[in-house]
Amino acid sequence: MKRLPIGQSDFRQIRKEDGYYIDKSLFIEELMHNHA
Repeated sequence: MKRLPIGQSDFRQIRKEDGYYIDKSLFIEELMHNHA
């Protein structure tokens, strides 16, 4: 079972440990426009 790497930001390590990675980069534009 894959684990959720909460608090871990090293992509290579997450993949090495077969963890989930959720790409949230699409939210950057929304944050810049709605919360600035």
